[in-house]
Amino acid sequence: MAHTAQTAKRAAGPVTEPATWITEMLDADPAFRVKVETEIAKLEIGDQLAALRKARKVSQARLGLTLGVSQSAIAQLETGSANNYELRTLARYAAALGASVEVKIRRQRRRAQPAK
Repeated sequence: MAHTAQTAKRAAGPVTEPATWITEMLDADPAFRVKVETEIAKLEIGDQLAALRKARKVSQARLGLTLGVSQSAIAQLETGSANNYELRTLARYAAALGASVEVKIRRQRRRAQPAK
């Protein structure tokens, strides 16, 4: 297997742990951090929605019928691939399964800035 010059350069340099690299990338670009945190939040919400639906033993298709949306719309909410997470949609989803939505706005801890 042939190695490129770039591969050799990476191999010769210091090895950065993935978590360290990700943290450095997030710290270096606030806009990127917002995008990443938004996607993570969508995935977390989707996981909670799916867990609730499964705990209630309701299929995506049945829940879709109850809410007047397609099964694929339910799947998009649960996988984080929906384009628009409206609070009223989440509230209707939860209510249809005998639950409610609680919204918390948390202030993020500031990361210590490296000494210059």
